[in-house]
Amino acid sequence: MKNEKKTFWPYGILLSIIACIVACGYTIYVCLDYPVYVDNSKFSSYQEVDDNINEIDAAHDTFEAEFGKGEFLLFANGYEVKEEMKLRKKRVVKVADSNASFELLLKTKANTGKIDAFITRPDTSEYDAPFVLKFAANGLISEPFKVSKKGRWQIKIKIDSSDENSTKIGIYSYEFFAR
Repeated sequence: MKNEKKTFWPYGILLSIIACIVACGYTIYVCLDYPVYVDNSKFSSYQEVDDNINEIDAAHDTFEAEFGKGEFLLFANGYEVKEEMKLRKKRVVKVADSNASFELLLKTKANTGKIDAFITRPDTSEYDAPFVLKFAANGLISEPFKVSKKGRWQIKIKIDSSDENSTKIGIYSYEFFAR
């Protein structure tokens, strides 16, 4: 009998194929939370954001320097929502009953400007609806609203307080879960 050497290259090829499949699966898993084709987080198409991201970030930094970072408070049936739920990637969102009448308070020092806002589902634009916010003494407060389905909801807000001297745009996103 010959002294045969064992080769392990077939196992290496098999492991490489398995690693590629796992990497593809993980990519799909991550992309389910962040579909690019529906991303309107900056109130523009992703092509416009790609072309002007430096100007958008500078306008947001100017807004936050003058008015501070915004803090969100969610109210359900008149009471502040305290219950939280952990999502993937260690994100934490507020949880409330889907039948509740919601209100949102964005604490900011901004007291003038143009407000654009809408409520949406993160995975589709089918349920997009305009969202009404008004300036109040302690920030921006929404009119009472209801959600039409259970699950994750996002509120996107753009405040344009630009003047003749500088561009000041605050862009905010708030996510909550209706059970």
